Amino acid sequence: MTSPAPLESLKGSWGSGSSLLIYVGAFSFWAFGRSLSNHAISLIPRILTLALVVNVAVGMLQVAFHVTAGQLATVPGRASGFLANPVYYGAITAGFSACCVILFLRRLDRWWLAASGFFAFGSALSGSRVAAATLLATALVIWIVKRFALSAAIGVCVTLCGTLLAGAYTRAFEGTSTIGRLAGGSDGGRPYIWRYALESARARPILGWGFGNHSAATRPYYSLEFTRDYAYNDRLLDWPDPHNVILHILVATGVIGLVLATAFVLLQVRSISNWPLVTMSGVIAATWMLQPVSLMALPIAMFLFGAAVTPIPRLSERPPGWINRPFSALVVAGVVLGAYVVVSDYRMTRALIEGDASAAASAVAWLRDPVLYGEIGRVQSSAYEQGQLDDPREVLKWYERATRATPNTAHYWAELGRRQLSLGLLAEAKVSTDQAIDLQPWSPTGWQVRLAWSVLAQDRERFDEAQQVVCDLKLSLCGIDFELDSEVAPTP
Repeated sequence: MTSPAPLESLKGSWGSGSSLLIYVGAFSFWAFGRSLSNHAISLIPRILTLALVVNVAVGMLQVAFHVTAGQLATVPGRASGFLANPVYYGAITAGFSACCVILFLRRLDRWWLAASGFFAFGSALSGSRVAAATLLATALVIWIVKRFALSAAIGVCVTLCGTLLAGAYTRAFEGTSTIGRLAGGSDGGRPYIWRYALESARARPILGWGFGNHSAATRPYYSLEFTRDYAYNDRLLDWPDPHNVILHILVATGVIGLVLATAFVLLQVRSISNWPLVTMSGVIAATWMLQPVSLMALPIAMFLFGAAVTPIPRLSERPPGWINRPFSALVVAGVVLGAYVVVSDYRMTRALIEGDASAAASAVAWLRDPVLYGEIGRVQSSAYEQGQLDDPREVLKWYERATRATPNTAHYWAELGRRQLSLGLLAEAKVSTDQAIDLQPWSPTGWQVRLAWSVLAQDRERFDEAQQVVCDLKLSLCGIDFELDSEVAPTP
């Protein structure tokens, strides 16, 4: 309730992996794993083996055939399997490789040893430096904990060989980037965003900003250098996550939430009974120190963490009906809501891909999401420019809805100002643009709109200021002429 956008913090936004409901769901996965019998837990490694073998096979084909379009499209040269993103795929396969090392050391079964190398190979195909480094570091820790035993040394060597073999595999296919990524290194702007996350946490230290508000909370602190290098596109480089799970929880829930989450983990660690599963869960979680907490990996890590804890003793008697009936009702409600979200998401995704403005407007009624309001505004704007939409104010309507839903998001105010400017609404465009720049002092879209506005309004003082900022950010409108006729003023 203390969040600037309470509803969005509760349910999340389209394409976002952070909301209160998502984290409640993650704890449900933990509880499910915690309730499993010993026999069911013993089946988990086999089930994971089958599932991840298929994913690695798909990843090999993605790299070999440069799949960049369709349902299995991925970043060139980087495998993602069925997990849609190389980062998530790399973390999960690295975690299972480490799990296989532990299983090998327990049973000295050569099949688990081979599996550790195979999944290390699969993880390296993702090109994720974080996953590869976390896996090798975990293998070394296992070797040290086992007091440099020969069997542990063999496990380390096999995982290393699997990683190197992935390099040889990708080298065989021209145009892939896995080898370069593993050999290269870049902080990707993380030190900047970590500093901004800490600064935003100081503004709301007790209860935080709420889930899903990291971008709005940190944008006021963006520097010129960070914006120019890592946030020059407001829409595509949104930074909804600080790439560090500790800072993510701190910004979202404040000190209280961070302390409770830490206490929960420590209490569970004391009751660990299945080290292979907790190792996999730990490797996945360790990647979150440098990567986003993902909707793909979070449920898996929490489920494994629950299954790794000593099972809860089962009741000798069946629970009474008054417990079963509400539980069954909740299961049915969950299935119905899940189907609702899947169908809605499919309709919206298809409408956006096809650029169908009317279909997108119809689909959003099912979802009511500010991110989708902005996407529909973009589609409607394109339709208007192509003569498919008669009333230009339909475009404004969607951006106005987005600003009402999340008033602290600078990007929506800047886009609203852009559309108002294109309709000649100079006074309204100035108000929207000023709001965007107040929320994000180095807003790329906001400053370009202000530059274009100053040409139309013939405001030389504002023009000089905006021109300087636009050039400092190295944006496309740098260098335009103030003396341009107002009818041919630049469109940001």
